[in-house]
Amino acid sequence: ATDKLKDRPDEERKVIFLDIDGVLQPTTAQERFNHDMDALKVELAEKYQDEHFLELDKYDVAAVYYDWDKTAVSRLYDLLWHCDAEIVLSSDWRQTKTLEDMRTLMKIHHLDEYLTELVPETHQWSWKYEDIPVYLSDHPKLTRYVVVDDMDMGKYFRGKFVYCDRFLGTNEYNQIYRMLKYGSWWEDTYYKMYTSHNLNVTI
Repeated sequence: ATDKLKDRPDEERKVIFLDIDGVLQPTTAQERFNHDMDALKVELAEKYQDEHFLELDKYDVAAVYYDWDKTAVSRLYDLLWHCDAEIVLSSDWRQTKTLEDMRTLMKIHHLDEYLTELVPETHQWSWKYEDIPVYLSDHPKLTRYVVVDDMDMGKYFRGKFVYCDRFLGTNEYNQIYRMLKYGSWWEDTYYKMYTSHNLNVTI
């Protein structure tokens, strides 16, 4: 699936710029500390016949395995499947991990084939709201996308942003689905209505 998604021209792509903490992993989830994380790495390396698990940080592996919200992960997988979409990772996890690292971690939840890229950093420890626009400027024909994050970046991506309060819930799922399937024309309509009434609202 990854090769098929990567070979698409930008005008045919549907992209979820994905955050992890607060979207897939609730910030309060700490279950990993109750388990043998070293043993988990060995178990997963054997299960998936992938020794790369042994090279990864045990806290990251255990966080993905134990602390990613299973319902949020299921909703994301459903979106990717039904919308024929891909993941471009915008999470801060990209600052310390390679694409191969993240694909190995996402293999735990069968999301690896949908991860095509990491958003490149424009400078060391740059902010997502700086990096994503640079990526978009390098892909000017990519218009069907949505930024999903627990940091409110709506003012940077008007009509293309979905805010997650704690994890990817039903309302967030519905918003992402509409944007990927139908675009953001309806967001623009609401934005004009709000601004015409001088309301301080970020879409």
